[in-house]
Amino acid sequence: MKKTFFHYALIGVLIYSIYAFFTNEYNAGIRTILAINIIGLAMLVISLIKSWSVTENKEESDSKQKKLEKTYSSIVLLQNVAAVMVFVVIPIGFVLYREAYPMIILSSFLLMLLAGAYGLNTYQRLFKTAFPEKEVLNVTKTSYNNEIVEQLDGTEKSILVKRMYKAIHGLAFGLVLIEFTLMFYSVITANYQIISMILIGLLLVVITFVYSYMFTLSSN
Repeated sequence: MKKTFFHYALIGVLIYSIYAFFTNEYNAGIRTILAINIIGLAMLVISLIKSWSVTENKEESDSKQKKLEKTYSSIVLLQNVAAVMVFVVIPIGFVLYREAYPMIILSSFLLMLLAGAYGLNTYQRLFKTAFPEKEVLNVTKTSYNNEIVEQLDGTEKSILVKRMYKAIHGLAFGLVLIEFTLMFYSVITANYQIISMILIGLLLVVITFVYSYMFTLSSN
């Protein structure tokens, strides 16, 4: 990916954000949101800098190919985590600080959109360079998920399935912990989190159903 003025401008915004964080007085809540924004922005900037090193493997070297694939994967990971981190603080910031600090909440929203846009741009521009034997797919197609799985070989599919099962179990365990935490919090503080508990419970039911359905298919 080529260096552009916008990339350097983004680095400048990161430096200014860090400066503003340490030179302005904010309460603990808004400082936490700012810190998460800065971390997300830093991850996005790091991913962009790493993308500059993704060039075509003209020598057809196996070691360089593995390095390209690892670099691409780390870039995607950084951009996805940055987008999710900022997304998490947007509803919290909107509820608590939309009147006192609207520009900070807006900056979180814009950063989330930017991370998503760069994630899409990374896929369209760098995927073919990192994986020359695979096809760049249209992410807007409803069959995109099926098509991207079909591009995987047997080993890659096996690794994906194992990691997905671990992820589902980890997510379900985390939701159970959150459910019990909300339950005890409601009893101790008398600030009942009924709606949150219901939504988390429904999500846990859906995850359990999907997992059980997947297991049924794999056993047929």
